[in-house]
Amino acid sequence: MLPILLILSTVYTKIIVKREDSVLEYNSKFEKLLNKDYIVILYKSRCPYSLNTIKTLTDKKIPFTKYERSQNPELSTYANKKYNYTKSPLIVIGGKFFGGDSTLQDAFENDPQFLSWPNVREF
Repeated sequence: MLPILLILSTVYTKIIVKREDSVLEYNSKFEKLLNKDYIVILYKSRCPYSLNTIKTLTDKKIPFTKYERSQNPELSTYANKKYNYTKSPLIVIGGKFFGGDSTLQDAFENDPQFLSWPNVREF
């Protein structure tokens, strides 16, 4: 019985290690996309909150990178799991999860210069 457990343990360990390797590769691919710009938005093209976020940043001439969720389903799934947030838009600032449209609008309401260079600061 003990030799069988050792064999199963060895096989199971190899499967886990191989799985972890693929997860690490998966992470690096999407981490690069989520850190492509200081502000990254995952949005839905028909979502009014997503469109409001994009309009707000565009009107304020704040640069950002955006990814449409339906055109980037793997990135969307990765970000949903990483940040435990499934709503749209999903806003990442400086490589950290920031929130959605209401969080962004509240931040600008509290500080109109929020995200304006050189006033960008940690949140």
